[in-house]
Amino acid sequence: MFNRKIHRHATHIPQRGTHADIAQPAQAAAVVGAQLPQTQTPAAVAYLDVQETLHLANDRNYDLSSFRHTWQEPEFTRLIQQLSQKTAATETATLERRCLQMLGDLFHTAEPAGASVSSPALAVQLAGLAMLWNWRRHHRTSGQPITRPNIIWGRTPSPAWAQFSRIFEIEPRSAESTDNRFVLDVDSAMARIDANTIGVVGVLGNDVTGNYDSLAELNDGLTHIDNTTGHNVPIHVDAAGGFVAPFLTPEMPWDFRLPRVQSIQVSGGQYGMVQPAAEWVLWRDPATLPAGLCDTNHDDNAVSAPEHVVAQYYSFLRLGRDGYTRIMQDLQDVSQIVAQGLAATNRFEVLSDSHSLPLVCAKLRDGSRFSVLDVSQELHERGWQVPASRVGSGPVEILRIVPGEGFDRSRAEMLVQDIRRVLKVLDIRPPRRTRQEIEQSLLHDVSETLHDLRGIHTRIPLTTPARVS
Repeated sequence: MFNRKIHRHATHIPQRGTHADIAQPAQAAAVVGAQLPQTQTPAAVAYLDVQETLHLANDRNYDLSSFRHTWQEPEFTRLIQQLSQKTAATETATLERRCLQMLGDLFHTAEPAGASVSSPALAVQLAGLAMLWNWRRHHRTSGQPITRPNIIWGRTPSPAWAQFSRIFEIEPRSAESTDNRFVLDVDSAMARIDANTIGVVGVLGNDVTGNYDSLAELNDGLTHIDNTTGHNVPIHVDAAGGFVAPFLTPEMPWDFRLPRVQSIQVSGGQYGMVQPAAEWVLWRDPATLPAGLCDTNHDDNAVSAPEHVVAQYYSFLRLGRDGYTRIMQDLQDVSQIVAQGLAATNRFEVLSDSHSLPLVCAKLRDGSRFSVLDVSQELHERGWQVPASRVGSGPVEILRIVPGEGFDRSRAEMLVQDIRRVLKVLDIRPPRRTRQEIEQSLLHDVSETLHDLRGIHTRIPLTTPARVS
């Protein structure tokens, strides 16, 4: 009987820190310890503790490389199984409108216009086309030419923006970034604006450091330019933090509270807590959305699949503001444990802010005998997926750690301990040769080989073959 109970409760095991924990926080407490618990432990929680301690599950909690949400509750799985084609073509549109209204409320607009789409690239194209068409309409009305439009962004825009500018022949103008934080330098952006600027792309959480552009400062700068030159330039917000900022920093204006913000793009698969994810693009009101731009049929490949919309609506209902706030605060707390642990080694410089996306971005301090790639590889040997990369074509190499839902305090402390162990291992290992040293060595080897071949050639006597009679 006892075994049957364990089996029944362990049929759908929630990850620690997931939706199930939000519903029953008392049952989600960790059981880690060497003493016999005073009270009984729920079967699912005991199962999780043993599973995690023995690393029996190859789960998301050790993969710190991706923003993507990877877990969904069994109740949602049953919903998708029941989702028929008839339901997808009719009632899904109702859920989409409800989601847009909820997002509008979250982003401070009473009459949002927008759509769910199938990819970030499509959301970028819709937002970009809206800026382009509005700019053309304004110029035609005022009798100005509509040639040579340009668009401005910072150092870390989505690659889809470069694709958009190529397809629609819009001149991209890249503004400078501030030091190693990789956020838009507002003065640099202002200096690039002219009468043909269709808009500025601001980023609420870049994919390098997770830091937010200063959107309020950008809004003020554009207002000043409008007042002095008459150039009315809108802002599009690429909001990776669209499901973070409203819950962790609700007092910070970045959304439609800023009058220059025309559109916002947000992904349900990053911090929207859904696995099959919809991309959402919203405009301030119907007047800022050009007619016909989002008139798509729900059988069109451009719109999100029905299960994506259902997933987002389910998560909104399931979590509510309190649930999202708790999850985001938990992610931010464990991120700070890791960030403080890295800083305490005196070997890393942390580039991410404590009030932006819940992630950790750090680079090794100058003079290190090894690289972040060495650290990443050693962590991989210990089961962690922590990517190391070079930022653009510049000299900065970073480690980026993205805690997922279920990455709790004990795991954060375990990761910091493993990083300390890795540093000790790398300190006694002979330093890896640099690319320049490898290239010089190869050139030397090739030169020696050519020299040897020339010597062999001079020692071989050249004889004329005998004629065959």
